[in-house]
Amino acid sequence: MFSEFGTRFFFGEKTKNDDGSFNENGGFANNSLEVAPGVFLSYFPTQKFTVLGFIQHAQLIDLGNDFSQNYTALGTGAKYQLSSVLNVEVLYSKFIRGYESGIGQSFNLGLRAIF
Repeated sequence: MFSEFGTRFFFGEKTKNDDGSFNENGGFANNSLEVAPGVFLSYFPTQKFTVLGFIQHAQLIDLGNDFSQNYTALGTGAKYQLSSVLNVEVLYSKFIRGYESGIGQSFNLGLRAIF
């Protein structure tokens, strides 16, 4: 079991048009901070194979842009170590609640190289 605390800061100025729509040249989340704590539970049936489950919450904190967002996701996945440098992973996430976030699900496939 392990946990993480991810953060991202979105730079920029508010870019809303007079009619309330957003400017195509700017993002609606500019000048905001995202904090995303998560807890992961991993099981290692072999030295090369990992099965995992996780829960993660992300909170977008408004820093003057009149926009906030959050979600909570549950997920599962697997990783396989192809070589000492390369692994492949598949993840499924189900967004179980959220505010201004478009609740849904995601399917991810990735290659990770660690040098």
